[in-house]
Amino acid sequence: HYNTINGHTTADVRQKPSSFIQNEIAVQTERNRIGGKLNYTIEQWLRTEKFGRVRQSTYDRLECTYLNQIRPYIEGMELREVTKADCRQILQSNLEKGYSASTIKKASQFLKEFFRFQTAEDPTLRNPMANLKFFTEEFIREQQSAVREARDRAKEKKEKGQRLSPEEKALVDSRLQMKNQEEIHVLTPEEVLRIRDVVENGYVLRWESKKGNSIETAPQKLKQAEYFLFLLNTGLRAGEARALKYSDVNFETRRMVISRNRTTTRKRDAKGNAVGGMAYVEGKPKTKSSARVLYLSLAALEMLKHLKAQEAEGYDGYIANADGKPLNDANFRRRFDSLLSHAEVQHCGLHALRHTFASYYYEYTNGNRKLVADYLGHSISNLTERVYVTTSDRFMEQSIRDFVI
Repeated sequence: HYNTINGHTTADVRQKPSSFIQNEIAVQTERNRIGGKLNYTIEQWLRTEKFGRVRQSTYDRLECTYLNQIRPYIEGMELREVTKADCRQILQSNLEKGYSASTIKKASQFLKEFFRFQTAEDPTLRNPMANLKFFTEEFIREQQSAVREARDRAKEKKEKGQRLSPEEKALVDSRLQMKNQEEIHVLTPEEVLRIRDVVENGYVLRWESKKGNSIETAPQKLKQAEYFLFLLNTGLRAGEARALKYSDVNFETRRMVISRNRTTTRKRDAKGNAVGGMAYVEGKPKTKSSARVLYLSLAALEMLKHLKAQEAEGYDGYIANADGKPLNDANFRRRFDSLLSHAEVQHCGLHALRHTFASYYYEYTNGNRKLVADYLGHSISNLTERVYVTTSDRFMEQSIRDFVI
């Protein structure tokens, strides 16, 4: 091997192989030392096993879960030294911060998948997430309720001028809302009527002049506001809605094909590193069951006709659009926020329209879970009832049966 190494003297040439070997041993030792760190191993796993193998939106969610729910609690941990107690503490820390049950579940699934992969690669490694059933959904909700009660007590002490402990101060100052996750947002019939009124009749701005005179504008219409009534009558996901085109709808047979999903993802380089900015990706629906053909209600079809009448003759592109181009996520939500504001309805996310449709349609079909699940694009009907549907006396008392499907 010496003939491949250059040197001024024979001694230099003989010394170089041993120096090379020593350097390689030092480099490998350093790699092993760094590679043994849990955070380094997880980041390597994300880049090598997940990036490019899952959807970009899925990778974004995985990275977000790691950065917010896991990395803050694993500083200095070694991969081989992680115990079941460590994993339990990571989830417990998220629980105490008031994260929702679904967020904690994502963190738990992330850890399970990571350690399952590591133990498959190295059989000598123990899986600390194996049989960790401590964080059931019921347990999480009970703990969250206790945290909310503790926060309320701390706020009451602060209002009375009493001294707070460091833990109580942290609860009071917490920016997390710690809402009761069992209460999913469903629009009331009164809120639906107010939204419908703004969509159909527009809104009026009122103010007083310096002289005290009451002034108001002529009714103004919100651009493409009918689209949100269309979503209210179909329960589409936001990504499905943004990807929907007029060519997907047969106005004669009232059939609509859901075959695409449009998502917003972070721009990344070839190695998976975020490089700043957002990208819009259009691909297949969220799940296999999400690709479906739906019959539209007369109310939903009427909204589409109103929307198409606002477009140029022969236009067959995206329904929610800006000059023919698909409406981006920010503008889509900004329009919805504006509609809620003018209708004087409490701010909520676009998913509230899907929840509202599911609950009303569930009542309309006398609790037919399978029918509602098929319409929503769920693979299992018990998910529909457990997560999307709320039933209560107020829905029975109101004119739910008049909802046209």
